[in-house]
Amino acid sequence: MRLTRLHLILILIVLGAIGLFIAQNKKRPSPDTGKSPEDITITEIQDSPQKPSQSPIIPAQTVTENKEKTAREAIAVGGEYRLIARKSQKDVSKGQGTLKEAKNEYESGNYETAILLARQAIEEFKSAPKESKSGVYYRVKKHDCLWKIAAMNRHYGKGWLWPRIWEANKKKIKIPQLIYPRQKFFIPKTPQGSTNTD
Repeated sequence: MRLTRLHLILILIVLGAIGLFIAQNKKRPSPDTGKSPEDITITEIQDSPQKPSQSPIIPAQTVTENKEKTAREAIAVGGEYRLIARKSQKDVSKGQGTLKEAKNEYESGNYETAILLARQAIEEFKSAPKESKSGVYYRVKKHDCLWKIAAMNRHYGKGWLWPRIWEANKKKIKIPQLIYPRQKFFIPKTPQGSTNTD
């Protein structure tokens, strides 16, 4: 961006207005003594009677409304942390249960408990471990189909197990009969602990 004369003039006007504001506030008399801040001495400050500090009385309804608002905000922040953890492929199951408890407490009117549970859920989302996906990835070649991929000895060795591949890759495979070369699929391990089920 190029600095022009107009920019310089505007900057000078703003700086001048700020200077005038500061100068007027220095000359303004104090409401207690009627003197400007420059005229008050240290002895006057020490001799002035101290007013006992009184905390304002806050109605109970306002306190409850503040707790309700804080609980609602804490639960919303917990939901955001849940989304962040899911995008980072973390295991959110523990924190999700805690956040659900917080929502239930909020709905029943226990706002303090809801706040504590929501904060606990946030910490659980932050410290959640990465989801462990066990399996391998496979890049589709020309003339491949899910049956053929599942029938490969390095995967399942049985073509009829192709729905496992489809279930694991539903976002990529809309129609199981239509897969294309260079697509990359996740081949999950079988429940026995390996990809091959011999």
